[in-house]
Amino acid sequence: MILSIKRVSPAKLILVLGLSLVSTILSAEIKIDKAGYLLRISDDGARIIELTAKKTDKTFVRDAAVWNMKLNSDATLDSKRFLASGGSFSHEKNENSLTLKYSSKERSFDVVFDVSDNQQLEYRVKNLKNNSGAICFLSVPANFAFPLADMKRFLYPTQANWSMGICFLPSFFEKRSEENVIYKTAAAPFNGMEKLFGSKTVPISNKEFKQKSHVTTTQYGKSFYNEAEKNELQQAQGRITIRQSRQGGLDLVFLCMLNDPNPLLLGTRFGGKGFLFQMQGANQNGSQREVYMGSIFHSTVSALLRNHPELLKGKKIILLDYPNTPKLVTGFDPVSLDLFDWHNNLKKLEKKFGIHYAVAGNIGELRAALNSDAAGMIVNPYGNIFPSAEPEKFAADLAAIKSYVKRGGIWWESGSRSFDTLLRKTYFSEYDRQARYPSAAADYACAEYGTGSIALFGVQPTMRFPYDRERAAIPAAYDLRGSAKGAAFDHQWVLWVDARSKKLWNSSPYRISFRYATPREGLAEYEKTLELNSKLADKVKPAEKLEKMKNSMLICAWHESATENERSFAVMPPDNIAHFIGALASRFDANYPEHLPPDPKWGTMDDLRKMVEFGHKCGHFVMPYTNTTWWLPHENGKPSPSMAKWM
Repeated sequence: MILSIKRVSPAKLILVLGLSLVSTILSAEIKIDKAGYLLRISDDGARIIELTAKKTDKTFVRDAAVWNMKLNSDATLDSKRFLASGGSFSHEKNENSLTLKYSSKERSFDVVFDVSDNQQLEYRVKNLKNNSGAICFLSVPANFAFPLADMKRFLYPTQANWSMGICFLPSFFEKRSEENVIYKTAAAPFNGMEKLFGSKTVPISNKEFKQKSHVTTTQYGKSFYNEAEKNELQQAQGRITIRQSRQGGLDLVFLCMLNDPNPLLLGTRFGGKGFLFQMQGANQNGSQREVYMGSIFHSTVSALLRNHPELLKGKKIILLDYPNTPKLVTGFDPVSLDLFDWHNNLKKLEKKFGIHYAVAGNIGELRAALNSDAAGMIVNPYGNIFPSAEPEKFAADLAAIKSYVKRGGIWWESGSRSFDTLLRKTYFSEYDRQARYPSAAADYACAEYGTGSIALFGVQPTMRFPYDRERAAIPAAYDLRGSAKGAAFDHQWVLWVDARSKKLWNSSPYRISFRYATPREGLAEYEKTLELNSKLADKVKPAEKLEKMKNSMLICAWHESATENERSFAVMPPDNIAHFIGALASRFDANYPEHLPPDPKWGTMDDLRKMVEFGHKCGHFVMPYTNTTWWLPHENGKPSPSMAKWM
């Protein structure tokens, strides 16, 4: 063999080496190239470079962390930070699967992709072990972002007791103008209550928790309200939900409950002429909320007009009502009225006392009202939210409220917590499933384009019988919002894995299918895969009963005794569902999964039986409130009997 060696110029050598280096860099990735999709992952396992659906030519994951987890401390950790802080990565790849392995002293797990099907990608998390703070949510990838170009709609699973799902048009995800900005909440830079009064609002303990009772006056309130006002106050029912961390922070105590001497309505004058009022209770019962807050508010305004007429005569009441603000009353909030009810209440005051009201629709108008002698009272309906999106001015705003009250203004705080939350502006619409309850109607989402659809769903076949351990469901949470990249969608497994977890945790599979033209075709696959083959007609017999149920309304009856429920059943229109709440072994949403016998204050098992029979005689379906989705301790803090068996 004869070797021929040629001289190569330095410039040419550098060019060859450079091209070789570029080639090496370009190939430094993990790649799955199928007929239906292209998946590219960085060779260090930190990020998904690209996930593209070929039929629609849409890249819906681009330069995103491979995974993201949320810890019980509210901290988050994704694959990029995990590896940057010393975590290790390796991978195994064959014709049908790709396994990404992550490991550190704190936690380790695998992300396993099934790539055997050319038109779908399926993956799951396996062998999760955690030696650190509890992991609550886990998503792979960290997020999706579906381009809006050529999008027809995005199908999204919504809260199950609202509807079976929502179809969002592309316009929902587009950026909003400054005039149409959306307000969300954000923590205040410091606790405003502590700044104003040297005291925080804190939740009462289970030992202090009392049943609902009627409102009554304190010793100070007896001289503040007259007999007519006291009679109106007695219509209100509620319960104390918070207290002050330091007694005397607010020096005036107007109201309490008949069964609870702790303050319900507090106040202070800051050593000046006006008043600041602070509620410390709530009523979550839909039919009692308006009576509860309306009676307290009307009676107090009436008393102010008698005792301090100069504060309101010839002046206006200002209601804070900003566009696109968070919903106030969702059942678990520190307020009892939404803005619609507040407008109605103030219209009643106009008619009864001749006091006109106006609206402050932004922070500028609120600040103007605080400096105006024409604003006799300002009502903040937002509970713990002080409606400003400017945290740098929070201290000055609190000082302005204090000065307003000293000069003779009246500030009304409607919620049982105050001044710990501000607003923040967001220019994209959001539909946040994770913060909502109960579960979604289905674990199915789909982006539909002119050239095809991208369907995403969890693979969790239904249980064949109660407590089917092989098919125990892994809960999921969702988030959908607009973004600069398009429709931003998150899918998260819900879990609790900490250092005490005895078994390795495995998620359910998550499937992305590229083969279907329409969302309906994807739904058919979802139904078949999950074995959703039982129809309502199979469950509800005879047929006439099902027909009656289809045309019935669910009417909530939330009362403190069986006899009160019977009174409601008697006036409800027949052929509906009487949904009674209150007949629980412990307080609301506690002691699960045990529901019976009822709380003795509500009634006995015999009372429950008679109430159900009475409801049937009235022509109703009778449906108890139960919650099979979570187990909670009794109100005394002890596990329920069934819960104890699993601990």
